[in-house]
Amino acid sequence: MSAPASVLLDPREEEFFDSERAADILRLMPWTCRFGLHSAIEKAGYPGTCALPALQSVLAFVALKLSDIRRYGADDLWCIDRGPGPFVGLNVPPRTASLSAYADLTTRAMHPRLLGFLAAIWTAKGLVRESANLDLATLPRWGDDKTLQKHRSGTRGRSLVGLSTALAQDPDSGILFNGDANVRHSTSDCAALQFLAFSRRHGTDLRHLPFDSC
Repeated sequence: MSAPASVLLDPREEEFFDSERAADILRLMPWTCRFGLHSAIEKAGYPGTCALPALQSVLAFVALKLSDIRRYGADDLWCIDRGPGPFVGLNVPPRTASLSAYADLTTRAMHPRLLGFLAAIWTAKGLVRESANLDLATLPRWGDDKTLQKHRSGTRGRSLVGLSTALAQDPDSGILFNGDANVRHSTSDCAALQFLAFSRRHGTDLRHLPFDSC
């Protein structure tokens, strides 16, 4: 979307009026309807606020990820981009303060519920079958955060302070249908068993589980 002629934009602002980027996001709207993303979000139990329902709040985060906005709290330039607005169900996305406050309202239990509803949809559509690649990966954290532990990073060949994640991918469709970003030293030995329990709860009885294959 181009800016009015009377408005001068700096280079950072111009990228948020990129019509191609907005069109790419809007092309996914039929996909969200076909695969029931809206229904999954609503059933996951995310909270709503007096200003925004749960669906619009969660879709705002999805839109920012699809827009490749790495840190939504860095600035508010993306808030003036009307491209993601229809995807979210608003004229423009909520501002940083609104999203930060909303993130504090969510709980960890809500995210696995959403992944579970989505996994059930993937299974029903034949996109998740009887095999899954399971990978334990370390996501480094740059900065001082004493709540995080050190984990071995195979790609960097050393231990790093960061998040240890368990990611599950269907080898045929390529869909990442489960993820746990809170694997601790005390729970890493149970990560595979917890994933198997998750799969069985949501309709997938896995027969093959290769490791480190994502």
